[in-house]
Amino acid sequence: MLEERAKRLAKFCRNQVGEKLRSVTVYRPQGTTRIYSDNELREQYTEAQLSALVESAIELNATLHQTDIEATPLGRPQAGVYSFEEAFVIQWPWDKTTGVVATFDADVGSSLAGFLTECRAVLDEDRPDRD
Repeated sequence: MLEERAKRLAKFCRNQVGEKLRSVTVYRPQGTTRIYSDNELREQYTEAQLSALVESAIELNATLHQTDIEATPLGRPQAGVYSFEEAFVIQWPWDKTTGVVATFDADVGSSLAGFLTECRAVLDEDRPDRD
């Protein structure tokens, strides 16, 4: 179940970056499940604002797959990284309609490539449909 994997990811991210992790959310066509959210995030942003961010991630995932991105020389999307003034948003597409979004404080960007690879390994642990 993706929610269990996302919980492992949230724990891993908290161990790696501490309080710089803001949130972890699973999205599916049926809706979203917030796995982790720090207290400050809940106080700073409304549920509608957070939902809008996740909706943007869903749209990006759908757009990638509508272009048949997996058939390109680049291969299957591993993660999308979006840098904002106040935060980093990282999206791990799971399939064409499902994925995980995590938000971090903006200064998490150092050594990002290694961090993304480690996070993906946590999500893929014991995943039967991966090569």
